[in-house]
Amino acid sequence: MPIINRISKFIRCYANINGLRFKDSDLLFCTISNDEFVAGTIVMIYSMKKHLPKFHKYKIRIFFDNYISPLSVKNRQLLSSLGNNIELIEIEDEVYRNARCKHEKHRLAYLTIETFSQRDFSKIIFFDGDMLVLNDFTNALDFSFPIFGSKAGKFKSTKGPKFKWRAINTGLFGVDTLQIPNDTYNMLKKIIMNRNDNNTELLDQKIINNYFSQLKCPQLLIHHFYNFRDYGASGNGSESFFKKHRSNIKILHFSGYELRPKPWEKDRVSKMGLKNHAAYKLWRDYAYDLQKELPISKYLF
Repeated sequence: MPIINRISKFIRCYANINGLRFKDSDLLFCTISNDEFVAGTIVMIYSMKKHLPKFHKYKIRIFFDNYISPLSVKNRQLLSSLGNNIELIEIEDEVYRNARCKHEKHRLAYLTIETFSQRDFSKIIFFDGDMLVLNDFTNALDFSFPIFGSKAGKFKSTKGPKFKWRAINTGLFGVDTLQIPNDTYNMLKKIIMNRNDNNTELLDQKIINNYFSQLKCPQLLIHHFYNFRDYGASGNGSESFFKKHRSNIKILHFSGYELRPKPWEKDRVSKMGLKNHAAYKLWRDYAYDLQKELPISKYLF
């Protein structure tokens, strides 16, 4: 194809992509939670409420399973009190309960797959509860790809060389249900039932990436507003790096459990000398503001 034709085709495609707009009613946010993670979930949703101008127009569904990892009635009420747009959905599925899992406390991550069963919405965004929204990121939601996600950056292991992930980190990803196969949800659950690999540490992430990779499905890997490793604390992330890029960060992820405690784990945060780390202090600021608006949340922090 002559180069002029290729350029013309690119311009037409680019114009089409930028002309796409989603309706507020088409967008669904999903996450999972339990009693151990509820403090993070509630602060994350509060930060969304604070920075997303149309927050109340977006439906938010929270998946939980009292068998795998309980979510008390009190905590369900607390989550629901954040807005009329929040819906809690209890999942009771033997596929997740019986699946192979290296660390039992991580089993709940399998519920991420329920994102693909929400076929009543065309655009779905999944987010983890150990995150904090710092700026409006809705300009990234006009994605035209079947699936998009945040790509992880370079990671330097203390016992080995640097390496790169070339896949979606499922801590934050989006899917267009109109552009993926109708049987995606069932196929993902089938993979869970039949998995025989030895490394079951990356539960939902490994399954989702392998599935879409085998489909050769177009993916949009983004990093301009969200980065898996570099904006956390301790480990590969540094406080000076965080401070330098603070104004550009739209979503902060406290990732890597072995390297970083979750910000609501007070004793572990103090033990690891992170109490005065700027990223952790910022999370506490959001938690304190939340307490002023929602006094019932005080027992969480």
